[in-house]
Amino acid sequence: MRVRLIFFGTPLIVADGAPVRFENRKAAALLAYLSALPQAHSREKLAALLWPDTDQALAALRTTLWEIRKKIEGDWLNITRQDITLTPDDDCWADVAAFGDLLRRAAAPDLDRPTRIALLQQAVDLVQDDFLAGFSLRDSAEFDDWQRDQQRYYQRLQGRALADLAALYEQVGDLNAAIFTAERLRALDRLAEEPVEILMRLHAAAGQRQQALRTYQDYAALIDAELGAAPGEAICALVDSLAKPTARSTQTARMMFPAGEGLAIGGVTAAIFREPDSVPGRPRRLIGREALLSRLLALLQQGERVLLTGMGGIGKTSTAAASASAFIAATGAPVLWLETAFQSADEIFVALARSFDRQQAALTQREPGAFVRDLLANQRSLLVLDNCWNAGALFDVLRALPTSLPVLLTARLRIPIDGEVIDLTVLNANDARALIAHHARRDLPDDADFAALLRMMGGHPYALEIAGKQLKAQPGLTAGDLRARYARGTQEIAVPGGFGEEGRENIARVIAASVEALSAEAQTTLIQMGALPMPRASAELVALMLDAAPQDLDAPLGELEQASLIGVEGGGNAIPLYRLHDLTHGYCRDQVRGADDARRRLIAGVTAYVRRHSRQPLHVEAEYGNILGAVRAARQVSDGAMVIEIVRAIMIDGYFDARGYTPELLDHLDAAVNLAEDVGADAHEALHLLLSKRINVMQMQGRLDEAFSDNLRALATAPDLYRRALLATTLATLAYRLKQSEYTLYLDEAEAVARRHTFHDILCRITEFRGVVASTDGDREGARLHLTDAVEHAEKMNDPRRLFFALYNLAVVEIELMNCAAAEDHLRAAHALAEAQGSELWMAMCFSGMGRCTHLRGDPEQTYRLMTDALNISRRIGDLRLVEWVQQFLRDEGYIRAQQ
Repeated sequence: MRVRLIFFGTPLIVADGAPVRFENRKAAALLAYLSALPQAHSREKLAALLWPDTDQALAALRTTLWEIRKKIEGDWLNITRQDITLTPDDDCWADVAAFGDLLRRAAAPDLDRPTRIALLQQAVDLVQDDFLAGFSLRDSAEFDDWQRDQQRYYQRLQGRALADLAALYEQVGDLNAAIFTAERLRALDRLAEEPVEILMRLHAAAGQRQQALRTYQDYAALIDAELGAAPGEAICALVDSLAKPTARSTQTARMMFPAGEGLAIGGVTAAIFREPDSVPGRPRRLIGREALLSRLLALLQQGERVLLTGMGGIGKTSTAAASASAFIAATGAPVLWLETAFQSADEIFVALARSFDRQQAALTQREPGAFVRDLLANQRSLLVLDNCWNAGALFDVLRALPTSLPVLLTARLRIPIDGEVIDLTVLNANDARALIAHHARRDLPDDADFAALLRMMGGHPYALEIAGKQLKAQPGLTAGDLRARYARGTQEIAVPGGFGEEGRENIARVIAASVEALSAEAQTTLIQMGALPMPRASAELVALMLDAAPQDLDAPLGELEQASLIGVEGGGNAIPLYRLHDLTHGYCRDQVRGADDARRRLIAGVTAYVRRHSRQPLHVEAEYGNILGAVRAARQVSDGAMVIEIVRAIMIDGYFDARGYTPELLDHLDAAVNLAEDVGADAHEALHLLLSKRINVMQMQGRLDEAFSDNLRALATAPDLYRRALLATTLATLAYRLKQSEYTLYLDEAEAVARRHTFHDILCRITEFRGVVASTDGDREGARLHLTDAVEHAEKMNDPRRLFFALYNLAVVEIELMNCAAAEDHLRAAHALAEAQGSELWMAMCFSGMGRCTHLRGDPEQTYRLMTDALNISRRIGDLRLVEWVQQFLRDEGYIRAQQ
């Protein structure tokens, strides 16, 4: 009988793949003590520890030992008349013993770096929670004291291992893995300063300057609230070394311009599903989890928050997908699904807002979390946060979400959320047999070879899936053949928590042997995919990385899909992507870690892909994570030309205007600007265009001083009169918002050039700006003249966006002049544009303006109806500023009291 003893987290004892339940909880306490201290212990000492207040302690110990031996057969527990010893061996595996063994092996002085990384990764992944988390013996204070001491001991070991592992990942250039490891280190003690300093330094090295500063700001706020203290000198010096300040300007102006040109998106995969069959990854049958699925559905319908945790490949995502599908079927409510990975809280907030087409509004908020909470407050839906690898970001997101919103999370780490935490364990023997037969699609003989294969799989769903699909793909293959193939797999890889020695047999051997059985072309294709920053890519990108034609990959990709090493997602209107399971991706990454050729192939492949598709936002978005990862790689190898080319294509050729930016893209934009400046005159055109886009971003974020500085730099490199006049116009608006009186000089210069060369779009901007300034200064007649001029220019240039805002602003001025008939004419024209463009925001603005007109006409019922329409739309789309304005109007004019 094979025994697995798991004591990191809630105690779990598994025999031949089935959990063992003891009548007496002191059986688990005894096994935990013996596992943590693998030496001979006298009966008297153990009895006194566990039964301190009874004369029958030795008898109670004998009874407990009898129960253990009865339920778990084997020689793994050595019991004599004097003492008791637990010795882990091939038939008995204990996570705490494996943890210590892995750390000792990793400390050997003659190890190469990849081997040390693999050993440390296996060790830290075993620790999914505190030692005996949530367990205690109420009648044994001495045992509880020992348990607390052991918890602190393992925390110290885990902390040192995580710090060493983060440093090793940084040394081999895998900054994503280093950041994830540092996040785990920080989660051990969120008040400690050293993990924060490590994390900030890694974010900065990865080109994520803003995230580094956000990490500092969060830490400073935390220790101020908890300890009344400030960060130390070392971390403050690190902040000072991060080139530019990021504090947003608090100055605001009553401008009625259209919002910035770019729309921001999060670097997170997000989608809304409204039909049960539309949820991706939903298994046809969820074998072995049927009771759990019913329990999950009940919890989610009650509005609970639930975390599914467990080792990699245990079925967290498939269980979540099945639960999401069942939720839609049972409630009719949609599911909002986000794959969060390493992303920051702000990127997750923007992705949530983007699902409702409110990404731009999210970025203009000082507190995007509060914006998202209001946006989701009235949503009847389920939120799924899949693959949560950034515990710090997850805590920030959960704090911001409405408490009434049901949330289902998946993570390898056992994160202590305020809700249900459910550990997914391996399947029992019967369910394992059913699952492998399900994937094999044929009857399998229940013989010794099949039983041995099942034991080798250890009840692990992903291993069973690979084995079953390989049996299906090769009808002549027997269970004995497959077991022999896996037994030859000797590759040791970093395996997620809960596996240890057994895990390398169950997973590493299965994956390694499966790869070894592939054709040379399929092996090359799969291993090269390990260089991908994301575990998914289009066939086109993989082909470009391999310098091959896409049709040449049809056969190897089909072979990989048959072997269950990759799957296909997307299709229809989406770009089809080949996705690797995260365990397979981890295997492939180990093969190419630190390999300069693989990194160069990634950079070259992505650059070629961006050259082809920079004007096709759908294609860019499909590979967005890989594109940003390639920029990170190019920065790491100091390939400035590629950084400039890729960032310029994303920012200039249409993607930025269609989809916007993410915090990481903004960091890469900063780097590209600096690199272009270093190049000098040969990169002036690129520098000018990059600065122009960064000006848009700075304005959207309220960083007006930085936008003004960038505008001056861009003006110095303007290639022609048109660009010079356009930048002078922007400079004038920034100077005005910064309360600089010389704004009129910039504006006059821009207008003179624009009128001389009939630049209607620039003249529209200038006259609209003059109209807003005049209105703000109380010159309503002057504002009417300027805005009428702006409408004429917008009509000549056939720009619906500019025309809408010119008409709307002109209507506002007519209302202030009490000229309701003219205002209503302009608003009707603006509303027609809103309907033609499908803009709900524009419609809400028009309804609010029409409501002001009917109010002045003395029609309270019509006013209340129009304002209510504006309020409902602005709430639905999440425009909180318009919500606040309408509510204030209704209060000030007595409509809310009158209706109540």
